[in-house]
Amino acid sequence: MGWRSVIITQHAKLTYSMNMMIVQTRDGVNQIPIDDINLVLISTSQAVITSALISKLAEKQSKVIL
Repeated sequence: MGWRSVIITQHAKLTYSMNMMIVQTRDGVNQIPIDDINLVLISTSQAVITSALISKLAEKQSKVIL
């Protein structure tokens, strides 16, 4: 069970790689372990999220709110 909430408020690309959520923004690239994530809140229409990441988050029973 994760403990971390991830909130996306700007243009970003969210992908999955090696049990990590990769968040690419204009400011740089961040990696967050999938096991740590409890909630992903995407509050912008300028974000892209891959189906592989959505599938892995669903396996770990993490909440995804668009």
